[in-house]
Amino acid sequence: CCAPLCERCGGPGCGVGAPPNLCCPSRWDLGNTTTLCTSPEHTGCRLPPDATRACANNLGSVKQRSPKGQREDAGRGACRCYGRYSRGYLGDCLPSFMVIGSQKAATSKLRWYLSRHPSIDIPKEEAFHSGPNAVLAWDTRAEPTRLSAYLMAFEDVCNRSVISGLKMPDYIIMGRRSIANFHSINPMLRLIVTIREPIARLYS
Repeated sequence: CCAPLCERCGGPGCGVGAPPNLCCPSRWDLGNTTTLCTSPEHTGCRLPPDATRACANNLGSVKQRSPKGQREDAGRGACRCYGRYSRGYLGDCLPSFMVIGSQKAATSKLRWYLSRHPSIDIPKEEAFHSGPNAVLAWDTRAEPTRLSAYLMAFEDVCNRSVISGLKMPDYIIMGRRSIANFHSINPMLRLIVTIREPIARLYS
């Protein structure tokens, strides 16, 4: 319900007869303006409260990405994580699932499809390149704060009806120690493995 290039505001019936580029609810509340949207042609405005509620009921929570490194302060209370397969870790929600490979087996396409869902945040793999090592980050016994830095690549989903996921094909070759680290931090974590016929994968 939200195209990368949003042209104008839509209405609560987003996705019903309107092309995605004319219907971008997740873009409405990102500005600092106090002006409320009054028509589908009105741009640079905030979504009215009644329309916000309608969108939440029809589409799930509207995605609003928190800038990397800018989490709400600890005074917000306990971090409640949505769904059965996540849990909190030092004020952040851990991923509910991981897409772990293999390479050239459509993991990027699967990530793209999952990212279209309004209640799923799954960053691109590149979001983690400048952070801690993708394997060492989960060894919280050696360095507990390293995982917190790793989780900054995710949207802040605390106390929201949104789950986060991770796409990292490198994890398909992880050793037993890495598996034990994942399990100790989140025993309910779900793993999604994609495989492909090896000759076609080689040519790809």
